[in-house]
Amino acid sequence: MLVNQRRSSPDDGRPDVDAVRAKRSKQYGQETRARHPGHLVGYIAGGATRYHYNFWRPITAIRAGDSDGNDATAGDPGWETFMNTPPLPDYPSTHSVAGGASAVVLAGFFGADQVAFSMTSGVPFAGITRSFTSFSQASQENADSRIYSGIHFRTSVQDGIKQGEQIGHRAFAQYLLPYRK
Repeated sequence: MLVNQRRSSPDDGRPDVDAVRAKRSKQYGQETRARHPGHLVGYIAGGATRYHYNFWRPITAIRAGDSDGNDATAGDPGWETFMNTPPLPDYPSTHSVAGGASAVVLAGFFGADQVAFSMTSGVPFAGITRSFTSFSQASQENADSRIYSGIHFRTSVQDGIKQGEQIGHRAFAQYLLPYRK
């Protein structure tokens, strides 16, 4: 809630609080509608692709390294990830697909990829604020987090971003048509 904010009259030169709120609300709604088709299609396409390739996750590969037919690898049966590994194939990272799609849709919506913004995490990492210089930078960090946590291979996230970007271009062109009166 805004405190000590005086409503302005149209001729006193200051912005009308209600008009600013309405504009921000409308922009938020448009931006949100812009991202959702990309997310939805991204998760559907990523899920379908996963079961086509059916590639194992790092936890399985590392633990079973001595039984992979490669004498140069050794297994580590006690290896753990930093977060719970979903019981799904690795490739592609649908988190990365969604991030790639969102980055493209947001860049299209705002007219540029180079838009600086900050985000603050919720649970379980509440209060951590990350700042980005572009949507693609945020998409890459989003993807890298899946590698650092131990649940995806690099190829899975790189190809996931590429797949997401293709979906984002299509979603933006198909679902965000210009408004006609």
